[in-house]
Amino acid sequence: MIVTVDEVHQAYLKLKATNYFDKSSLDLRFAIAAFESSPRFLSRIEGLTRFLNSPGKALTSSYFRSLRSQVTSVVVPKAFRRSEEEHNDNSTQVISNDTSSSTYSVAKTHRFIDAPVEIHVLAVLWLMKLGYKLDAGLSSAIRGNRLKSMADGSIPQGTQLFRPYPAQYNAWQDGAFKVVEDLCDNRSVFLATMDITRFYPSVRVSFSRMESDLGREYVQRFRKLQEAFKLIHLDYSEPKNGNTVALPIGLLSSSVIANWYLKRFDRRILKSPRIQYYSRYIDDIILVWTTNVPRHADLGASAIRELKDRRIIIPQTSGVSALRGFPHLTIQKEKLRFFFFRKNFSSASIKAIRKTIAESSSEFLFLPDDKSYDTDFQEAAYDLVFSESPHRLRSYREFTASQYRTSKHLARLLYLANLSHLTRPQRKKNLQQIHQLFTGVTGLQLFPLWEKVITLHLIYREFDVLGSWIKRLRVGIFRIAIGEEPKATRQFLQRHMARCLSLAFALNPEAVQHLGQIPNLIRPSAKAMRNLRFSNLVRHEFVAEKLINYTSAWRSSIDYTTIAAIRKMSGKETFRFDKHLLAHSPRYVHPDEICYFLVRHDKRMLMHDIENLYKDGNSLCETINNPGLHKRTELLGPLTESLISTQEFNGVKTFNLTPGGNFADSALDAFKKRTIKLAIANMQTYKHNVQSSFKGTPNKSAKRRRELFALLNDTIRLRQKPDLLILPELAIPFDWMPWISGFARKHQIGIICGFEYFIDRNQTAWNISGTFLPFTRATYKQVLPILRVKNHYAPVETKGILKAGLHLPPTPWKARYDLVRWRGAVFSLFNCYELANILHRAIFRSLVDFIAAIEWNKDTSYFGHIAESIVYDLHCYFAQSNVAHYGDSCVLAPKSKHDKQLLRLSGGQNSVVLMTTIPFAELRAFQDGSKPGEEFKPLPPDFDPAGVATRENQDWNPMLKGFFDNLRS
Repeated sequence: MIVTVDEVHQAYLKLKATNYFDKSSLDLRFAIAAFESSPRFLSRIEGLTRFLNSPGKALTSSYFRSLRSQVTSVVVPKAFRRSEEEHNDNSTQVISNDTSSSTYSVAKTHRFIDAPVEIHVLAVLWLMKLGYKLDAGLSSAIRGNRLKSMADGSIPQGTQLFRPYPAQYNAWQDGAFKVVEDLCDNRSVFLATMDITRFYPSVRVSFSRMESDLGREYVQRFRKLQEAFKLIHLDYSEPKNGNTVALPIGLLSSSVIANWYLKRFDRRILKSPRIQYYSRYIDDIILVWTTNVPRHADLGASAIRELKDRRIIIPQTSGVSALRGFPHLTIQKEKLRFFFFRKNFSSASIKAIRKTIAESSSEFLFLPDDKSYDTDFQEAAYDLVFSESPHRLRSYREFTASQYRTSKHLARLLYLANLSHLTRPQRKKNLQQIHQLFTGVTGLQLFPLWEKVITLHLIYREFDVLGSWIKRLRVGIFRIAIGEEPKATRQFLQRHMARCLSLAFALNPEAVQHLGQIPNLIRPSAKAMRNLRFSNLVRHEFVAEKLINYTSAWRSSIDYTTIAAIRKMSGKETFRFDKHLLAHSPRYVHPDEICYFLVRHDKRMLMHDIENLYKDGNSLCETINNPGLHKRTELLGPLTESLISTQEFNGVKTFNLTPGGNFADSALDAFKKRTIKLAIANMQTYKHNVQSSFKGTPNKSAKRRRELFALLNDTIRLRQKPDLLILPELAIPFDWMPWISGFARKHQIGIICGFEYFIDRNQTAWNISGTFLPFTRATYKQVLPILRVKNHYAPVETKGILKAGLHLPPTPWKARYDLVRWRGAVFSLFNCYELANILHRAIFRSLVDFIAAIEWNKDTSYFGHIAESIVYDLHCYFAQSNVAHYGDSCVLAPKSKHDKQLLRLSGGQNSVVLMTTIPFAELRAFQDGSKPGEEFKPLPPDFDPAGVATRENQDWNPMLKGFFDNLRS
């Protein structure tokens, strides 16, 4: 047997997951959605399995002949021009904002493979069984489209096929300039960048040489798979020079073969002592070498000559060069770029370039500020090109809409639109600027971004202007009359528009009725929308309540983009996780996402069961993210490894994050830490926000979001990254929990905060605190969400809840507290009025390094005395975050009067973040007597030093058993 049905199914899931993150091919996305939604889905998976395992002449069977006959290609435009530009003699330069024309020309196209899904699955299977060996033999200098692999080079289970590209891409560029910076102090340096013209169609792949590199005996084990794979390529491109073929764009295997194809070139350059740096991102090449080019020489000619001398290129006719050894792989002169750095001159330019690259990369770390993104869209979307000083008008050469910049700003507008509602004038202004940009040749050139524009209209509920914009774009499409394959381009763009509409409106199918009259050729398809919802290939980032698209809600036409619509529907019916959607998830689902969903949709989780959230969430995630048999019906499987051990001792829940299993090295290092950096937020909160949460209509205004985003961005900008950020009680709308958790996960900064009241169906007001502790597991960033209901509501709080006509939660028989070990430190959290219970404070004596407290408290004098009592009686650090209106946020140490205040905030209108460090290892050394001194206050009477050993050896049992037998609420 060559392959099993489970391996074929896993190949399908890898194909689906890879395409899910790929924004370039909607055709394949729709084909996958239709494939999975077909009643013959499993039989087609099994049919491909039978074909690959069948004996005899399967390659000539009607099954395979049928698949091969459907392999074709589709024209995709790459660049457009106005017809006036076709005949422009450039004698007089005119810069204009008018990009319209009576006729448009297709300046450049490329072709994507159009094949049945089975062909794409077969290509992934080839990678899993054979192709991975080609990737494993490549140098680490090859950065783009590298396979995710295990130690032996093979592809692991799960849905991920390729390594994440951002780190690879950034290292590819920054590594070159780092080498330049090191070299140019003593030597003059050239840096060259180049890319190959029409790389995939120009290659000449020899299957004979490929099989030699794979190992002919190994290939023989999978001969049928290899021969079927070869025939697909022969069908796609006419054979060239006998047994060589071009690579089809859009087949996942092509990127791996493309990397391998230049392996001989890579090896020769990497061995050359005359090249100090070489790296390649697919066909984009960067080279660095030292030079003795004389002063005042023609640097361009010198650079070309040195590339030739170093056996990199071979100059050809008309200013075109080719890679040495690959005369068919050409590099046009305008695609060659050189940087020259002469020794003994300023290296500031290198630092400026590296800084720009780093800033461009780090820009995505910050939460968006809508002050600029919803008012200056057009300015941000354009690239300005000038020849001299930008202060001189004559120096401007052109201004063009950048697809990258436009995409980035559209994405941020969509992100902001999902979090809060803009006013009608704000929405109209945003859309007006977008419509003005997406006109004429620019509107055609930016066709990959049409879907984002449509989705923004959908979320804004602006359907009339959307219909008008689509009609104007269609007029532009029909004006494409000249250039490369204009008819095929018109057909592609009309189909692409229909796909964009279907993909966007799959989030809210009922909204199609508001779209108005548009031509049938580009109307969204009801069948396609249903396929996308069933296969879960909608854009998850625009789903207002995470994971609702993994439930039975897909069957209805429920609007995924608004929480109000989801809540209204969930009030009528209970949504259950759909087995098929879970087993065929196209992305990694995080446990904290499931935790939030369970709190929202499973009433049992709101009391004692809330402590089991992570266990249930992680167990379910094991099933989703590690797909096994496609026929699996059991959803909650056992945990494969215990990263977070939990125990309960009469009211105290312990969470112990242990460095076991697949913890990454960075996480292991975290457990060796002997200090922890705490950041305290001075944050304004308001009574009217609490009143809004009582009504079930929390304030999620743009103003409030901006203030919170600014505070979190300030946390990222701190000179040293904090371990833990503490926000006040009732600080965050409960609906914003998913992105608070996501922020903690992405930035690996722990967050403790209080959420505004969650009002359930029974009109019960729940005051919930959240502790979000990030860690890394098997290269995935994760976060442990610990949610806890407040044990003691304050008298004034109780009065306000009852006055609002709401109910108090049922009083638990046992109070609930958390004891957490994370990044080496041990702590517990108290929620405001809980601090007033002296018995509960005493629970943690000798067991914690610090107590964290979140507060909405105006009696700062009373709670100030409690804080000092905790510091001295428990002999630990204490950190509290109170609302800015009352102030008194602080971090205290069990030290003398003059040294005890490590940090204190007295309030103020501006939201700020301050940070301090708690050296908990020094405190432990003092407490166990290993480092006596006078730095800390003396230990209180009967302080048990065994607690120090408990914090060090991670064993709770000796201290906790029998310790809380009499604890009552």
